[in-house]
Amino acid sequence: MLRPGQLYKLKRFALCIHHEATNLRRKQAPEAPAQQAMSPPSLPGNQMAPSSFAAVLQNIAVPQAIVGHPMVLPAQQAAPNLTHALDSRDMRMTRRPGSESFKAEALEPRNGDERKEEKTQEEESEPIRCHFHRKPQLNCKICRRVYYSAVDPNFQKKDDKKASDKKADEETPGVRMRGAEAFEITNKQTYNFNSMLRDQILKNTYFKTLVKIDTFEGIMDEMYQYVETAETYGGGSTTVPSSLFCCLYRLFTIGLSYDELSLLCESKDWPYIRCCGFLYIRFGCAPEKLWDFLGEYCVDDEEFEPSKSTPGFIVTVGEYVESLLMDERYYYSTLPRIPMGVKKKIEEKVAPLGQS
Repeated sequence: MLRPGQLYKLKRFALCIHHEATNLRRKQAPEAPAQQAMSPPSLPGNQMAPSSFAAVLQNIAVPQAIVGHPMVLPAQQAAPNLTHALDSRDMRMTRRPGSESFKAEALEPRNGDERKEEKTQEEESEPIRCHFHRKPQLNCKICRRVYYSAVDPNFQKKDDKKASDKKADEETPGVRMRGAEAFEITNKQTYNFNSMLRDQILKNTYFKTLVKIDTFEGIMDEMYQYVETAETYGGGSTTVPSSLFCCLYRLFTIGLSYDELSLLCESKDWPYIRCCGFLYIRFGCAPEKLWDFLGEYCVDDEEFEPSKSTPGFIVTVGEYVESLLMDERYYYSTLPRIPMGVKKKIEEKVAPLGQS
């Protein structure tokens, strides 16, 4: 039986003979004519060097035990397959700079350039995706922009124009946005409610019944029937939220458009519905935009009774809105903080109204 080590030594011996023959051809190539450059050189003793690895294997005296081994292939079959790469390498090394084959090879594009071109084409053909999500999410602005830009190539230009128009409207003082677009809330997690009041509302029995109502009109009907005070807590308690604040928090969870918020603030049927709209702006709006939304209501002279605990105490809607802008507390609870710079500007705008 042929051991693996003997087969390995046999292959190494054949490769050594092949390299020796190749070196002899290279040494004799400059002295031979151009037509005979590729001819195999002669070895000492009037023996011709083998022209290929197959000839080397054929000239080797292989023991009879090795020939019969199933792991050894005949030299005529194994040699061409094993020496194809070596022979092609030798052919490339014997090419001279002036030959036509050398010129043709020089004109071929390099592998590095081809890889760069293929990489550039792949990058151009690869679709643009959101860097946050692998799959498009409708709640993500970037996913929506990428999706619609793929459907409509002009969508990006329309979106940019719409954003520029929106920014111009926001920068214009005294301009309020109206329409079916959702009212922008600064804090969509807590809606700027303090933690104690928010927990009391979520645990309230009446609020749990409001969760079943999913429409703006349904909450409006609830306020018509059950809201009778503008206080934070009802029934003289400091732990049970009033119906007004339960409805207010439910409107935050539903979300209002500018048209719906305008209906709340300009309602003439029930003053506490207007209070709900003013509180929605006070809790949800950015401080620098409060005057744009509430400023015009500071001169409203409609009268109502804000609290049932102090009967006979009547205020106007203008005074109520002014207290929302100037005060930091509201019936045993705190309002969202307004920065001092913004508050001074609001005070400068409110001061002339008190003198008139």
